[in-house]
Amino acid sequence: MNILSDKKAYSIRQKIWVGYIILLIILASIVGVAIYNLFQINNRTIFVVGQVQPSTIELIELSRMVYKTSASLDFYLLTQDDGDKKIYLDQMASLKKRHAELKTKFAELENANLVEGVSLLGDRFNEIEQYEKTLFELVEQPLLNYPALKISETKLGPIDQQMRNLMTDLILQLKEAETGSGSLMFEALSLRDNWTSAVGQMQLYFSLKSEKALHSANLFFTGVEQQLASFNDMENILGDDQFFVLEEFEEYYDEYRISLESALTIHRSPQWRIDTYIIRQGLGPVLKRLAVELDILVSDQKRLSKEMGEKLENQIVFSLTVIVTLMVLGVLTFVVVAYTSATQLAKPSTPAWRALLRIIPFSRN
Repeated sequence: MNILSDKKAYSIRQKIWVGYIILLIILASIVGVAIYNLFQINNRTIFVVGQVQPSTIELIELSRMVYKTSASLDFYLLTQDDGDKKIYLDQMASLKKRHAELKTKFAELENANLVEGVSLLGDRFNEIEQYEKTLFELVEQPLLNYPALKISETKLGPIDQQMRNLMTDLILQLKEAETGSGSLMFEALSLRDNWTSAVGQMQLYFSLKSEKALHSANLFFTGVEQQLASFNDMENILGDDQFFVLEEFEEYYDEYRISLESALTIHRSPQWRIDTYIIRQGLGPVLKRLAVELDILVSDQKRLSKEMGEKLENQIVFSLTVIVTLMVLGVLTFVVVAYTSATQLAKPSTPAWRALLRIIPFSRN
């Protein structure tokens, strides 16, 4: 009987110890889960606050510097003032310096896409510098910026001067002539006026690209051709010197019109003004690509920050779920242990108590 009672008591003690051990494991698990998740949350918070957010702000600042520098270049090309040029160069130097600093700083981060993207920005800055040199040359040498105007001054100008000299010779010869010079003088003066007006209108067209000026120039050229036709009709009253002057004039006129057509072809093309063509076809696309690449980098950092925030939120929810579950298990275990202690430990003493009650009356007797 005692052996059975000992075994039963031993079994009860085992159950109680098992319950306490389970409670201890649950408490340790709660603390372990809490500590682990706190470390994870701390690491991710440091990553977001220490890397993602600062890099996002720095990229936005770099993008702002790019827009500001681009605007300074546009303003210099408009004003062509040395002071504005210096402002642009200073801003460009600051931009490149800042890019170099960010490139070195981001190289230490564990973000391959960011490092590669920032490194590629340097290629865009090099392209901008190449276009910058060409634009500076165009500002310093305006004729290079207007190819048609260059043709006008280097080819059309000398031809025009020769033709003016011939017209002056013709008028002087007609003044010295004794007969038949009245009608010839009228045609010579009309030829000079039409030619001078035509050249003037062409210069206006090359400078302002005014279609009205071009239309007027064509009308005056038509007048020149009509005067030359009139001289041909009056060939019989022209002197030899006058005939040779007009013949040479027509040769220069044909040469002038050939060079003029070349100038007009260029002036009507997109390359009529080189700086605007470079900005439209070269520098502009480079700046757009630079802006797009910066926007992509900023968007990636924002996306990364958002992902980290979502992971932190999910981890917090998971931690709370695990901790609450373990606490519920702990409470249930505690209830089971308490119930076992209250019921099983009390049962063995009940028969002994009854036996004692039966003995007490005999003790009194």
